[in-house]
Amino acid sequence: MGIPDSGEFCETRGTCEKNSWLIGFINACPYFAIFLFAGWASDPLNHWLGRRGTIFIGAVFSLIAPFGMAVTQKWGELCATRVLLGIGMGLKEVTVPVYSAENAPTVIRGALIMTWQVWTAFGKFCCQQACYSH
Repeated sequence: MGIPDSGEFCETRGTCEKNSWLIGFINACPYFAIFLFAGWASDPLNHWLGRRGTIFIGAVFSLIAPFGMAVTQKWGELCATRVLLGIGMGLKEVTVPVYSAENAPTVIRGALIMTWQVWTAFGKFCCQQACYSH
């Protein structure tokens, strides 16, 4: 995409720091979209479409966005497709635990709701171990 954040090219132009922020913003776009759109839209969508409908809409966003990211040519286009990905992620992230808990036996309902947090923490642990083991 032509956004170098290190090396001689950006140092001579004086854009390394700006490009680092831009790369960070592009990487954070899905999470901004979850916070700004998907987290707030999930409740009305669950009310109007039901849990399965909301999960389906989130799955459509999550399916189409990577194809869009694959064909982008500019960083703004990549940002837009990552926002769409964030909307899909957010709708599923909010709805799936509730839907699965509603369909689970009472004995495991609470554990099922919290399982995603356990595996998220485990994934972060594994990444941290892989990054710092070298």
